[in-house]
Amino acid sequence: NFAPLTIVVPGVKDTFSRSMKEVIPETEVGLALGYLLGVKDQIPAIIFEEIRMVGLAHIVVVSGTHVGIVVNAAKKLFGRISRAVTVLCGSLATIGYLYVIGFMPSILRASLVTILSLFFWYFGRRFKPWRIILLTMGLTLLFDHTLITGLSWQLSFAAFAGVLAITPRLSKFFYGDKQPNAVIGIVLASIGASAMCLPIQIFYFGNLPLVAVLSNILIS
Repeated sequence: NFAPLTIVVPGVKDTFSRSMKEVIPETEVGLALGYLLGVKDQIPAIIFEEIRMVGLAHIVVVSGTHVGIVVNAAKKLFGRISRAVTVLCGSLATIGYLYVIGFMPSILRASLVTILSLFFWYFGRRFKPWRIILLTMGLTLLFDHTLITGLSWQLSFAAFAGVLAITPRLSKFFYGDKQPNAVIGIVLASIGASAMCLPIQIFYFGNLPLVAVLSNILIS
């Protein structure tokens, strides 16, 4: 159990949190900290319960969306120089963000996937979904084998597997070799992720949020 890996860069996260609290009202700042930094303990209990009931608990867990923003910024800044510089800077930016946020299951998974994807992109290689899923699962468990019993880890990989494995099959079934437009792509991705997460959600929470797919589409 590599518990020291949960340590974050001293002061950075706390300083940012204090700055936000000075300019954002109390209720809203809890949601903002949850979305940007994954800090859930400052979200009012009643609001968090409402978020969970409509299947949006993942919006207060930093994940691939956050890492994607960081990497896309690095690509825009350094993409014109060379692929090697883009991969290097993108990887360093991802690792830096990971250290600031902390080694939480969802962000650890997203960071590993992002760095691996950058290297695959650099060498022009394609990867099969099940291989990248198993590889990242194994790497995260090497950091901390107790993650496998955590709800965040399970939901993170379930949603990831849904997007990689189910969404392309749905797209193939409905559109064949054509690519769906952006809106339909979001719908299919939400369905894929929700389908994989539903069994876990029912097991832990005992309910089935029927509006989860619709609510995820609306916030996307």
